[in-house]
Amino acid sequence: MAPEHPRYRPLFDGDAEAPRSETFPYRPDVDTEIHARSRAFAYRPGLRLGILLNRLQARSLVAHVTGHPRYASLGAFFLSHLLACRDPIAPGPEVGAALGEPIRRAGTSARIHYRQLWKLFDLEVRDVDIRYAYAHEGYRSDDASGNPMAVGYVGAYWNAYFDGSATIDELVAHGLYEDQAKRRPALAGLVTPSGLDRKYRHLEERYAVDRAFFAAMDAAGQWIPIPYPKSLHDVHHREGFPASHAAQHDAVCAALR
Repeated sequence: MAPEHPRYRPLFDGDAEAPRSETFPYRPDVDTEIHARSRAFAYRPGLRLGILLNRLQARSLVAHVTGHPRYASLGAFFLSHLLACRDPIAPGPEVGAALGEPIRRAGTSARIHYRQLWKLFDLEVRDVDIRYAYAHEGYRSDDASGNPMAVGYVGAYWNAYFDGSATIDELVAHGLYEDQAKRRPALAGLVTPSGLDRKYRHLEERYAVDRAFFAAMDAAGQWIPIPYPKSLHDVHHREGFPASHAAQHDAVCAALR
């Protein structure tokens, strides 16, 4: 049974303070105010499942990338492009050889195209993104400018799957950063990872019923914030990209070079 399985138990183990209702585990009302207790994750099982699956997917991707034969030579290059660094590591001959095709760019940026980035490790977008069924036509899109929920670019930013707390790219980036920090001393200590506890602690009434879930999910995976277009801020309900995030991002990008 799912409630007894250690992988899925965090989805069912509600905090003792979470009041039950006739609709539990679903929301007792449709209040849209961000501080509303009913907006707590405890009452949104679909959101909880998506967050869990995104972290499990990120862990699988990190294991695949770090175990790939090209990782030793292209790991830092990959991370600098995944993080959307303004001045990423330039592609050398090995990148072109691995792709077997001309290098494409992410819009007008210096970064290589998102599809080619994952191709370096023999993966496709549909191997990374979990928003659709594997064969869904949505994975063919490269343009998300007219649909903030679609696959593709918004400007030079790839609109990766966003689970309501972080994108798959942000979760993978942190996993790869941790590995690279072991190999490159200059990277160590540059990141204060973002997590559900850190992001939602200020919403006190909601936080009170979500603490157990947040702890379990943060143990499964935290993330490095990646800059995103302002047009996605409200529609994705994001936390913003304050100066602290920008400084951290710049420091990691510089140390990767």
